[in-house]
Amino acid sequence: MGWKAKTKRCIPGPLLNSLLLTFPSLYGTSLVNFESNLDAAGLQDLRDCLEKVTQLPGDVVELGSSRCGTAILLARWLRE
Repeated sequence: MGWKAKTKRCIPGPLLNSLLLTFPSLYGTSLVNFESNLDAAGLQDLRDCLEKVTQLPGDVVELGSSRCGTAILLARWLRE
């Protein structure tokens, strides 16, 4: 387990949630970067699906967020 994961395990979940929601710029740091419950394969599947729907008119909505990291990744990918 890497140092980031060890550090994250020491911070109580409610405190981490509060910090990330209060200071969303933490997602851009090397310590956090993003929070997602998806593994690498799940993130790739999500990105593949996003690429398919960007041709369609309308908005993209991310549902079921825990710490909003996946929504932040979606926003980054859409900016690319």
